[in-house]
This record gives sequence, structure tokens and C-alpha cells, in this order.
Amino acid sequence: MTLHISTVCNSISELYVEGVNYLDLNEIPPDATRQTPLLSPSPQLVTNFATTRMTFGSPTAAEKEAEYDLNYIFCYMPLGAGRTGLDLYENMVSLAEDIVEEILDNDTITGAIDISPQSGLNFGPITDPAGNQYLGCDIIFHVVDYL
Repeated sequence: MTLHISTVCNSISELYVEGVNYLDLNEIPPDATRQTPLLSPSPQLVTNFATTRMTFGSPTAAEKEAEYDLNYIFCYMPLGAGRTGLDLYENMVSLAEDIVEEILDNDTITGAIDISPQSGLNFGPITDPAGNQYLGCDIIFHVVDYL
């Protein structure tokens, strides 16, 4: 049985949307100030983890699927940046849409049978691991992984 969480995260980090810095697990920034806009794994990376046995057999021989959510943060710009704080909102939404589309339309994400957005993009204040506030959103991807 082999989980592919780090493989999926690595595949996501290698995608490209112009103007967005994609980060891998070993690049989670303590402070995102000089790297925005960025898509980074959340420190609370994996949630809703469950396995399903797909065939009969011993625990090591039976085929299984794992389903889990990968939590990412999209930090667009420091909270309060710009003239009104919302004057760049349209560009932020457009980049977040491009990120989701790039993941949905990409066949090179290895380690996953299927990956799809789990929830709506709730835009607003996002906190980086250092506690700094950014305008952005959480992006949650539901992953089906064959073990």
C-alpha cells in the first residue's frame, strides 16, 4: 500500500499559470510577502482521509482506494494593498479560476486517479503560516488515490 500525497502535491507544484508561484511541500513559506501571488499547500494539508477496500484478500493483498482532501491557500496580495484593497479583485478571481482550470484540464498530475475542486472559492482574508493577512482564498482539491 502506497499513498501518493507527496507525488500529487509535487505534480500540482509543477503546473503553470502565468503570474502565479506554485509551491511544493518543501517550499511552504513561513512568510509569503515577497512571493505573491502564490498557491501553496496549507500546513493543514490533508483532511477527510478515508480508505475503501476494493477487493477481497489479506490487508497487504487487497486493492484499496484512498480519498482525501488536499488543502491549498492562494495568497493574491497583502490585505490592504492597492488603492481600495478591492481594486485588483477581478484579477485575483481570474487567477484563481485559471488555477482550478489548469488542475482540472491537466493529465500530468501523477499519483491520483481523480482530482477535483471540493468546495467553492471563498474569497477573503487568508493567513500565511507567519500570521500575515492576504486577500485570497482556500482551494480544496478532492483526490481519489489507488493504493
